[in-house]
Amino acid sequence: IGFAFFLLGCVCPDYGWSANMPTFEDLYKFLNTDQTIWTVIITADDTTPNTDERCISEIKTSLTETTYGYNECYTEDYITKTCKPLQASLGNGTGKGPTVDGTKQQGGLSNHLYTAVSYHENDKCMVYTYQNNGKTECEMRVQNDRVNMTGGSTSTECELEFDKQCPNRRKYKLYYDDCQNAK
Repeated sequence: IGFAFFLLGCVCPDYGWSANMPTFEDLYKFLNTDQTIWTVIITADDTTPNTDERCISEIKTSLTETTYGYNECYTEDYITKTCKPLQASLGNGTGKGPTVDGTKQQGGLSNHLYTAVSYHENDKCMVYTYQNNGKTECEMRVQNDRVNMTGGSTSTECELEFDKQCPNRRKYKLYYDDCQNAK
């Protein structure tokens, strides 16, 4: 009796689907930390006009299955940190990943409907996408104890996933080692 094995392949377009697409539980675990979460790189330079916001971070103040409370912080000079208390709604999303909805906030830098599209537990890193004027934008966020290992190097799986979600896009680096010194 002979057996024949066939390997079928598909030349299919890549729609940004990720093998590391997070579940709601992954998103909850990522947010449920006492560590600072840093926004390391972004595709949209949509910071406030006439400012140079860098070192954008968030620190959890509360977390339930539906709501994420946090202090969003940034610096313009690497010395003085400005923080604002914010709140976002959490959801299961529509099949592309769980969501963090900051659209109802007054002010703040993260006032978008974010979809968590990739999670790397070992790197403590999450890649988010959001729509901005009809264009998909990406953000890579990393927990504090791993941020210096993922700070803009394409050697991390997380940044490779970022590049897959927003291919051929200019990146803006928001995290530098000096960010740790802002008070």
